[in-house]
Amino acid sequence: MVYRPRPSVIRRAVEIIRSAPSTRDGVKEIVQKAVGRLPAWRRKTVRAAKTAYWQSDSEVEHFVRETDAAKVAGAAYMDGVINDFFARNCPKGSSILDVGCGNGIVTLFLARRGCSVTACDISEPMLRELNRNRAALDVKVRRGDAYDLPFGDAMFDRVVARMFLYHFPDWPRVLAEMARCCRPGGRLLIHITSKENADLARRECKVSFAMCDLPERGKFGRDSMQWGEFDARSISAAARRCGLRVVERVPCTFFHSNPLINFSIGAERSDSYRNQLQNWLSKPDVLAFAKWFEQTAVQQMPVWISYYNLLVLEKL
Repeated sequence: MVYRPRPSVIRRAVEIIRSAPSTRDGVKEIVQKAVGRLPAWRRKTVRAAKTAYWQSDSEVEHFVRETDAAKVAGAAYMDGVINDFFARNCPKGSSILDVGCGNGIVTLFLARRGCSVTACDISEPMLRELNRNRAALDVKVRRGDAYDLPFGDAMFDRVVARMFLYHFPDWPRVLAEMARCCRPGGRLLIHITSKENADLARRECKVSFAMCDLPERGKFGRDSMQWGEFDARSISAAARRCGLRVVERVPCTFFHSNPLINFSIGAERSDSYRNQLQNWLSKPDVLAFAKWFEQTAVQQMPVWISYYNLLVLEKL
């Protein structure tokens, strides 16, 4: 049987293209909307590839090295911004579920601040790394799939996810599972990307980059069917379906992996910029300034100023 789109689908596609800033942007939006309707085998293929990637000891070892805040200045910058934001929104004594916990960057940070944290990830090597470092902290570790979290309903005061949700093109499904585990009145704290930022960079900056030049795209695929993308409309729609209210969305890590910077200066200069940024952030005074600038300025700016955002949702 040959599939023929319904007339209403065609009309909607035409409307999207006409209302988009460019035909290219319109086509991308159509592709993103189609992600949720991908054949089951295609979704499973994407999931299987990413799951297998994080079962590799060598890849996990590389990740652990690159995110070691004691040795990598850029990691210290990200920790100082993202983890501090999570801590401000997680009162001492809160029960926390860290979804996609990895080697425990957020888990250990919040546990040391008096929270009771349950860490969950599908990667066995990541969980082994976490178990090596959790010592006597109040941390429980569970292996589980984000699409079917191994926890009961309304078990946690806070559900957090750093560097995680944007790995899923069908991220509203994962968000629904996270929301299920959060108690009414509790909050979800999520590290996401800003589609508004990427779109502005493509539209206004001098250099035209491929999708794979956006942060993280080189590992798993070039097209948006491999990745979740977030804008105000999609976030609001997903939140309503999950029984959530958008409390706050703020930009973060302005200096790190920002297409507004990279697309403006070009690929070659971007490499130099990243190397020099690491050198500057290794100086304590510069790192302190970057953190101060984030908290006092960046988090007051529009969400399109940075590629990475921090989202706070309340369970109704």
